[in-house]
Amino acid sequence: MLLLFSRRMVAALLKLPNLLARWPLFVRIFVLMLAGVLLAQALNFLLLLAAPMPPPSQHMLAGVAASLRSGIAAPGFEVTTSGKPPPNAGPSDRLRANRQWLVNALGEDESFVRLELRGPGDPGGRGPGPRGFPGDPDGDRPPPPHGDRPPPPDRGFSGPPPGTGPEPGPGPGPRFGGMVHRDDAIIGDFSAALKLPSGEWRIVQPAGGGLRGWYLRMFYWLIAGLGVVVPLAWWLARWLAGPIAMFAQAAERLGRDPAAPAVPTNAGPPEVRAAATAFNQMQERLRRYVDDRTLLVAAIAHDLRTPLARLAFRLEEAPDAVREAAAGDIAEMREMIAATLSFVKDLSQPVTRSTIDLQALILRQTQASRQMGEPVADGVMQPAWIEGDASGIARMLDNLIGNAVTYGSSALVRLTTEKDSAVIEVQDEGSGLPDALLERVFEPFFRVEPSRNRHTGGAGLGLASARAVARAHGGDIMLTNRPPGGLVARVTLPLKPM
Repeated sequence: MLLLFSRRMVAALLKLPNLLARWPLFVRIFVLMLAGVLLAQALNFLLLLAAPMPPPSQHMLAGVAASLRSGIAAPGFEVTTSGKPPPNAGPSDRLRANRQWLVNALGEDESFVRLELRGPGDPGGRGPGPRGFPGDPDGDRPPPPHGDRPPPPDRGFSGPPPGTGPEPGPGPGPRFGGMVHRDDAIIGDFSAALKLPSGEWRIVQPAGGGLRGWYLRMFYWLIAGLGVVVPLAWWLARWLAGPIAMFAQAAERLGRDPAAPAVPTNAGPPEVRAAATAFNQMQERLRRYVDDRTLLVAAIAHDLRTPLARLAFRLEEAPDAVREAAAGDIAEMREMIAATLSFVKDLSQPVTRSTIDLQALILRQTQASRQMGEPVADGVMQPAWIEGDASGIARMLDNLIGNAVTYGSSALVRLTTEKDSAVIEVQDEGSGLPDALLERVFEPFFRVEPSRNRHTGGAGLGLASARAVARAHGGDIMLTNRPPGGLVARVTLPLKPM
């Protein structure tokens, strides 16, 4: 049995790495620690089973008889009452002699007295034999000779006499485990019962449950050990896995907000603190890289204003045909420069993040568009709250609604929720776009010709700016063609955790 258990334990341990590979780090640490504790406790339990049991105690029947008669437990015994008769067994001649001694000591009919050995005890008998005694329904053996019977005790006894508890029995007789067999003493875990006039049975047995109590104590020790180790394993697993989870949260925040706060570097073991420092340095380098590129674009756009102004001044003296042709190009360049500076300003200005009622914000934007005479309608509007910059979200909505009205003649705005995201859809009634251009229109300064040209559109930064705002909030914008015709701009933004 031990060999089979060991084989199964080894097979389970060999499969454990494959199972743990799919689990989070916290679960891996917790399961490994718990498995180690269980394995140690299992080995201890197997050692306890393989080790010799504690030797059975020897109990004096005089104390048993006194406890049965008075109902007061002698030292080392406990007394209970039951309405059902307890079992009556006689696995050896020695136990029969013990029962007969008890019958004579109580002075009761044999059918009113029962004695059962419930565990390993007296091996001095001649082996198992038929159950019961004459007078019992299942008895068929005669009692021991009359000379073996002790004289009945004093009927006036009202309590257990001193020295009647469990003790080694002196006197003649065969020895077992350092104890001497005698008719007035029983070895092992037993149960003795006396039938009362009321019909109930008074039962006397050793206090503590004997070997069963020993097994229970071992079981309680196992439960107590688990009760101490499981909270400790839980806390240690959380302590080790907590910084890793913090990294995941920091990476998610960085994707939503490039200016997110740095990861704390004073938590966790040294390796985790070093990784947190490296993550913060990477975040700072990325922020500087984006800022440098933004400043470069702003500087170029700003510096182009001076030569453009000189060129416009010199064209004043050119022939009318040349001046009129160049004036359109100069106006377009000024418009592009202004749009670029506005785009850079939107990206570089400080962001104030707060909880936004997205439904109320969209309704305000659509109402403002209608007040300006634009054909904008409200569709389904489900409640949704996000964490972000309200002015940035408003600019994004203005760009999308303006594009829908300019290029698709009207705009229908809807707000729904899907799992942990808020979904804004701006639908127009235009001709749509070729599939190859659905992603390219988000590139800065890209414009679709001829339907989206310089005369009807801006500098080509509207959708690029809108996507930049969405991605700064951890979301995105996608364009899709509607089967009946028209374009749908679909914005996804993460909902605020409630």
